[in-house]
Amino acid sequence: MDIPAVGDYWLAIGSSPVRGSAGGYRLTVGIDATEVLTGNIESSGAPFVFPGNEIGGGLDRGITVVSDELRQDQAVRFYHLADLVAGQTLYAYAEAISGELKPVLTLFDQSDKPLAYANFTVTDDRARLEYRLPRNAERYRLRISSEDPAGKATAGRLRLLIGLNAPEALQGKGKPTGLKILQEPILVSIGVKMQQLTSVDQKAENFSVAATIVTHWQDPRLAYDPEKGHDRFKVFMGDAFSAEMSRLGQTWPQYTIVNQQNRPWVQNRVVVVRPDGEAVYFERVSLTLQAPDFDFRNFPFDVQRFFNSLRPASARMDVPVPRDRGLQRDRREAWRRGMGHYRV
Repeated sequence: MDIPAVGDYWLAIGSSPVRGSAGGYRLTVGIDATEVLTGNIESSGAPFVFPGNEIGGGLDRGITVVSDELRQDQAVRFYHLADLVAGQTLYAYAEAISGELKPVLTLFDQSDKPLAYANFTVTDDRARLEYRLPRNAERYRLRISSEDPAGKATAGRLRLLIGLNAPEALQGKGKPTGLKILQEPILVSIGVKMQQLTSVDQKAENFSVAATIVTHWQDPRLAYDPEKGHDRFKVFMGDAFSAEMSRLGQTWPQYTIVNQQNRPWVQNRVVVVRPDGEAVYFERVSLTLQAPDFDFRNFPFDVQRFFNSLRPASARMDVPVPRDRGLQRDRREAWRRGMGHYRV
């Protein structure tokens, strides 16, 4: 393209609007150098292209507004922050809008070390936190709670503003704009199909089934360069995918069958990963499930409900997963664990 006038210009890079994708890339930009279009050229001359987070301006400034509620039986919330850059200043402002809520804000780094507090004595219905980042930050979390040092909790609805290089957020002012400051959870879909009912034990109150479990999600950390592989997707058999995630120090969505009674027999387990980080997990399994609600009083004309109950295999959850009944269910509860957090 021809440059119409002298000045600063922005070059935006994004995935396809038709199908989202993720992964690393190499960008080549040239002035009056047509060989750039081949991609086979090395850098030369004075630099004239800079990442947005190195030159400041509108791209590294933003405000996020959240409405939430803290209850006495659920007095803590965690908000996962997007990756931040050294030199940026994070602002957080929380105010009660109902009840007797007195919010407390705490910023944690990736090792769960507290870096900054606000309203630590739990005496005010507002909390203001400001923290300038001395280095690049990954996997930071903002905790908001209503518990005092003695463990007594207040309750009510709240309004939370999180600002990046936006000091007006500290006064509760500003509208959502600019960068996305909060890290969105990864949506995980899970389906269970009971294909064979192999036995029913009235005395033990359980039943055995052969079932197929399918899990689907997309994680940018799984993306890879397809030109470096021989296939259009990667296939992991058995425990190979779990071993690969352990080697990379990454987490992935796992589940627990709550009403499972015995060690399952897994016929096969396969994970397929596409270059854009899309993953599908297949498992064929035979297992015994608890069913305490069997009612055989109308036998042999009785009607029974066979169910399975799944929940995220996570040490930390914001909301407990209720027990649902049926042959196939979607789960949509917060799932947070380690490096990644997921919504099921």
